[in-house]
Amino acid sequence: MAEFAGYDKAHTPSNFDEIRAAANELFPGALDWNSVDYRSGLRPMTPDGPPIIGPTRLNNLHINTGHGHVGWTMACGSASLLAAELAGRASLIDPTPYRFDRFSRWAVKHTSGR
Repeated sequence: MAEFAGYDKAHTPSNFDEIRAAANELFPGALDWNSVDYRSGLRPMTPDGPPIIGPTRLNNLHINTGHGHVGWTMACGSASLLAAELAGRASLIDPTPYRFDRFSRWAVKHTSGR
């Protein structure tokens, strides 16, 4: 579950009602909800939506970040794209929409196959 709340990690047990309902439906009685320790975290997300995958302007620093609430959904494709980049081979996924240089002030020269 994701909520656009800036850097606020505050939460209440009611924030987890949908998760509890789904867990109880899928795995009835599998958990003692009275002993649960609720937590929240921050999921970095880019302002334009797509994550940033690939090289940065710093030598030998490649990143795979900014997925926000779709991180698990994009995990395998993101890893495949970054692995191809690091290996110096063409990726099956077009890397253009995920490049760091789409934010022009941080432009970087690309040396990969695309």
